[in-house]
Amino acid sequence: MTYQINPRNFKPDMEISICFLECGDEILLILRGSEKNEKLYANMWNAPGGKLDPGEPPLHAVVREIREETGILLPEDAFIYFRTYNMRYPEFDFRNHVFRARLPEKPRTMVEESSHRRHEWVTPRRALYRRLVPLERVVITDVYGVF
Repeated sequence: MTYQINPRNFKPDMEISICFLECGDEILLILRGSEKNEKLYANMWNAPGGKLDPGEPPLHAVVREIREETGILLPEDAFIYFRTYNMRYPEFDFRNHVFRARLPEKPRTMVEESSHRRHEWVTPRRALYRRLVPLERVVITDVYGVF
């Protein structure tokens, strides 16, 4: 279940930051791997991002994760904060900080092979036809107003 405010007894087990990298009318999605460390949502598409390190601010985490997962290095001021979502699953709670970054052209992208299989630039509407990590569907609908 997705919340924009903290649900009762909400205690996030982790926090993540993701970013929708935008170029023209397309966004970058990456396909999660099926390796042991990627069992949760294996073989599903999501925006680049990942877990915050202890004490790490969400903006620093998204800059680091974009670089690690795609090889794209962007300055902090390229990122625009969109919203934070609080997620509750039966097994755990987590907080997801969502950013956007507009790019003038598609950069060379090198997907981190240890955890992802490939990347693809798609329109937000086409993204909804992919097998997405559950939160991504909610966020794409919120950010881009597509259904």
